[in-house]
Amino acid sequence: MRGVGSTILLLGMIFLAIVSGCRSSGSERDEEKEASLEPHEYVELVMASPVIIRVYAASEAHARRTAREAFDRMHALERTLSDWIGDSESNLLEAAAPASIPISDDLRDAIAVSRSISRDTDGMFDPTIGPLVELWRRTRNSGFMPSEEELRLARGRVDP
Repeated sequence: MRGVGSTILLLGMIFLAIVSGCRSSGSERDEEKEASLEPHEYVELVMASPVIIRVYAASEAHARRTAREAFDRMHALERTLSDWIGDSESNLLEAAAPASIPISDDLRDAIAVSRSISRDTDGMFDPTIGPLVELWRRTRNSGFMPSEEELRLARGRVDP
């Protein structure tokens, strides 16, 4: 499940980008309101990557509050799904295996979406690839290639 976190957070950010680009078509009154909106831009790091949120609002306070809510949600998803955060919910779930533990709706949804995407792509998207990613990180950091046995063991933990 280690690869699930990064993927779901990315999917969440893509969803936010799509939703932020949507607007309702409306009357002349709506267009007048839109004409008075000013752009406000905010940047924060999420998953060690800069995320830019641009909010069109009539007031700085409203824009700041809206951006803060979006950033807070992204950070909450990161804390739940990240495989870089040792005590993230997804890491705690993996550590508990094979025992069953209660999980949040966010993690349950992330797993369901990941499995669905895996099915829809005939396994080209594989949310179980975490053991190989972990081995690659260790290899990159140490500068030493894994042994055939380490590769075999990591592959054995990935769904076929």
